[in-house]
Amino acid sequence: MSRSKNLNSSPPAKSRVIQVCLFLGRLFLLGVVTLVLLIGVAWAFGALWFDFPFSALRRPLAAAFGLGALAALAFELGAIDPSLPFAELRRLSYIDYRARDADDDPTFSSLIRKGLPGIP
Repeated sequence: MSRSKNLNSSPPAKSRVIQVCLFLGRLFLLGVVTLVLLIGVAWAFGALWFDFPFSALRRPLAAAFGLGALAALAFELGAIDPSLPFAELRRLSYIDYRARDADDDPTFSSLIRKGLPGIP
């Protein structure tokens, strides 16, 4: 009797856990590659065709988050002292220069508030 080879036989199958791990690893790698490509394409389109104002990233947080509009609304609602016009009140309340001058001073908090409207 001759032995016939079974053509349907295959090498032993990998365990199910190894197959799932390999699948998840490939899926993760595909996700990372896709993300890198998407970021690269977005950067290329942004750099080539759009004039993104990078100086906007250097604006103060108040301007970036629209806190000037919030202050104007508070002024209109009477939550801020209406004895001065809003533009004048805003100009007098600007403390950036005072904060830079008093940077290392131990009384920093009181120095930047000195002379502000509504604060003695």
